[in-house]
Amino acid sequence: MERLLASRALHRLSYGELLVHTPDPFGDWASGRYDRLARAELASVGLRPGTGVRRS
Repeated sequence: MERLLASRALHRLSYGELLVHTPDPFGDWASGRYDRLARAELASVGLRPGTGVRRS
């Protein structure tokens, strides 16, 4: 899921928006460091990691 969100961030967000979350967005992607990019994508739609619906 993190990789998918990171890919979405790279495709949807401006470079400036990405730089708010990571100093090297494309380096992060190339190195498999998806966490900051995934958080950028979540933040762009008003979500935070770990705020999903809990199922019992």
